[in-house]
Amino acid sequence: MASLVITTFHDSLGANLSRDSSELLRNPVGSGSDVREVHRALMLADRALREWIAAAVAQLQHGVPNRFEQLPQLGKPEGGYEAAEPVALAERDAVLAGSAHAELAARAVDLARATPEIDTESSLTQNREALETTARAAALCLLEAGNQLGGEDFVLAQANQTMKDLIALDGWTNQLGPRFEF
Repeated sequence: MASLVITTFHDSLGANLSRDSSELLRNPVGSGSDVREVHRALMLADRALREWIAAAVAQLQHGVPNRFEQLPQLGKPEGGYEAAEPVALAERDAVLAGSAHAELAARAVDLARATPEIDTESSLTQNREALETTARAAALCLLEAGNQLGGEDFVLAQANQTMKDLIALDGWTNQLGPRFEF
């Protein structure tokens, strides 16, 4: 079975890109245990907030450090409400409503609120909705960041590299504990 997180991320992007760009997205591959899916969802959320949203906000602020760049790794679901949500809410409240910056912050809030719904004690079946919601929210973060950072070319490059990394879980460190080692 293909990865639920990768497939949802892929399909969410494909539904929002032009037909030509959608055809250039990598085919979702990779499978694994429930543990790998939790890792994938957290890795994807972490990348969406600390890389894509942070870079887009930095672009809008012309290199001034922003709160997203200072986030610690989103290594556990509770990092969504402990670290990411306060940062996203602060960013959202600090900018003009309707601005590109506000849109980025709104997407970050949605993602920060999705990740804590992942239950590390539940099965893949029980976590399906939370994993899919997280993957969709991350895709929307990438699309919104793409509006500031190069459009569909940026989105495609980041999406294809991310799906490759999600298969091998490259670029994310397990903070969930020994039960989640593989």
